[in-house]
Amino acid sequence: MNLLLGRSSVLIVKDLYTSVSFAEMSGYLSITSVAKSLCDSLTKNSSVIIPDPTLFCQKWITLKRAFPDKLQVVSDFDKTLSKFQLKNGDLAWSTHDVVEQSIFQTDKEIFAQFKSLREKYYPVEFDPHMSDEDKIPSMEHWWKSCHDLIVKSKTKASSLEAFTAKSKLILRFVRCLREVSVFFDILQRNRIPFIIFSAGIGDVITYVLKRHLKSVPENVHLISNFFELNDEGIVCGFKEPMIHTFNKNASVIVDEGKCFYEKIRNRDCVLLIGDSLGDVHMDVGVVTERCILKVGFLNENCEKLKQRYKSEYDVIICNDQTFRIPNHILQSMLHTTS
Repeated sequence: MNLLLGRSSVLIVKDLYTSVSFAEMSGYLSITSVAKSLCDSLTKNSSVIIPDPTLFCQKWITLKRAFPDKLQVVSDFDKTLSKFQLKNGDLAWSTHDVVEQSIFQTDKEIFAQFKSLREKYYPVEFDPHMSDEDKIPSMEHWWKSCHDLIVKSKTKASSLEAFTAKSKLILRFVRCLREVSVFFDILQRNRIPFIIFSAGIGDVITYVLKRHLKSVPENVHLISNFFELNDEGIVCGFKEPMIHTFNKNASVIVDEGKCFYEKIRNRDCVLLIGDSLGDVHMDVGVVTERCILKVGFLNENCEKLKQRYKSEYDVIICNDQTFRIPNHILQSMLHTTS
């Protein structure tokens, strides 16, 4: 019997009485009440929107029952694990921003070309009236042009790592070490794969994680755009395939990573965290995705984009620079009657 079908509460109770024991029914009612309480507590936060509370509860129960052996977490990095805005109101940096600002120190002409590309293509990325398919050619051109400019700049990896440490790329939970432990530690302790799927610069993400977590945890697997370096440690290219906002799927997983992804193919319940409409399609090759609970950060233009996000995400977090909501959702799966 599937307890998570969209039936009325009367039918659910009737089915429970006729096909499961009283103890099993009590457990189900307990986890159901926990899911409802979680949903209620989240929506009391003015920055949180849950478009369909019933569906949210159903998905949370499925993920809780899958925890930990059938669960995986897939997350974007830029503006998702990292902040969109600083306390003083300035925009925080993305991984691409770190590279571009580093280049600005030595070559303002190349930096001006980065700026021109951003002004042209950034509005396309977030245009609510264009389909993802229509956006892809523009994204491919934007990413390739940026990668070519980075190579042209002759950026040195060691210098970039030092620059990253003092940059405006800030993790959402960097001011609260407890939040780091709540999310990364729960996943690591329970051996839950945490896939960071980023269209940004993978080397910069690695620098940031090593700086704040001392090392990249063994359960963390990063899919991103990585440098190719020459013997002098200078960026001379990028490893293929190129990853942009709208191709974060199993097609870009290269051969050396396929062994790992084969191991997690049976983890058919996913907690997905992103900030763009393209992020909802992040996929690492699960055979049959039984349940995906999608949490989305809506960082700007909330009123303009809210309806589109409500049609794609189960939880929407508006203008919140913390990581408290994803932490709360994950932590709620611990120590709950299942």
